[in-house]
Amino acid sequence: IDFYGNDSNGTYQQCAGILAEADGTHSTSDKPTRLTLHTTEFGVTGAQERVRITSNGLIGINENNPGHYIDMNIGSTDVGIKMTSSGAGAYIQFADNATSGELSVGAEGSNLVAKVSGSERLRIDSSGNVGINRASPAQNLDVASTNNIAYALDGWALAGKGDSSDI
Repeated sequence: IDFYGNDSNGTYQQCAGILAEADGTHSTSDKPTRLTLHTTEFGVTGAQERVRITSNGLIGINENNPGHYIDMNIGSTDVGIKMTSSGAGAYIQFADNATSGELSVGAEGSNLVAKVSGSERLRIDSSGNVGINRASPAQNLDVASTNNIAYALDGWALAGKGDSSDI
């Protein structure tokens, strides 16, 4: 499927396309096929491949030979994926089929947060303080526990009962 636009002279030129192609050798009972999407960048003539879905379901974004389920080539850009939430946070969630728990890593405001099965376990706040089982770390490393805990900071070993505010 080709898409055309016209230039200032009224000439129609291809500017985008969706293409289905053989993704291996076709036979009577085997038809591996890939799907590619093409767009034209500003200031460039001719549509270039931007997205590829291979016959085995791998997705390449600016990558025509994906080796993973999602494979992106972001070039010299520092940020490859940006997620913005209108709610309280934006998270990526991980889970495997062998366990019922899920791990979520994301941002709440300017804080980096890790949750396990929906419960916050780690936070790095905007000042660089790290909280383990603490939503508001007050020190460089702030650990909350109801069990015996051990702290190891730059080679110093501290032991205590309770949390880091007891030290």
